[in-house]
Amino acid sequence: MQAKTDPLKRYPILPEYIDLLKQKFKDLLKEQFFFDDDLIQDKETNKVLKVIFSWILGEYEPNKGFILTGSYGTGKSSIMKAAMALIFEMYGKSDVYPTGINEPKYITSKKMARIFIDAEGTKINELIYAGLLGIDDFGYESKEVRSFGTTVFPFEEIIMERYDKKKIVLATTNLKPEQIEKVYGGHVLDRLNQMCFWIEINTQSKRK
Repeated sequence: MQAKTDPLKRYPILPEYIDLLKQKFKDLLKEQFFFDDDLIQDKETNKVLKVIFSWILGEYEPNKGFILTGSYGTGKSSIMKAAMALIFEMYGKSDVYPTGINEPKYITSKKMARIFIDAEGTKINELIYAGLLGIDDFGYESKEVRSFGTTVFPFEEIIMERYDKKKIVLATTNLKPEQIEKVYGGHVLDRLNQMCFWIEINTQSKRK
């Protein structure tokens, strides 16, 4: 899966802007419904944020995406959404950066399954070709669905297509790798391991 060039077209950031971008990342997190300053300073959460921020800058595993795993209510979805928002703000296509990435695509795994059931070809292609795709809460959707008499495997098909096209995937799940293997099979887990690095969030639920 390793690409010779950065799929997200990141460029070096001047040192004087790093602190501003760190604060922007935290501000994006606080826009989510349950993050506040105390939670962002939580020791375990802060370690995760440091790794994600390093990835955003292209300093850590730039040719891979990431999978956030852990219990419910630990901020996985919020962290992924904030990372996607900051990536697009920094490296997205614009008048001043016409070669930047297109706007990232976010979707829940259950909604993705519904798109396949309805055979919405345009939306399926958006999931395949988006410069950056974030799949939220995978592992609990139907592994296989029927679409006009044909059995399809939504998550597996999207992962395999994006693997072949060297497209970055971000994802969140409550499942551990061994559980994912049982649900989707070893071939899907192998692709995920090549496409993404894993980050486990070991904290209690932050939902109030």
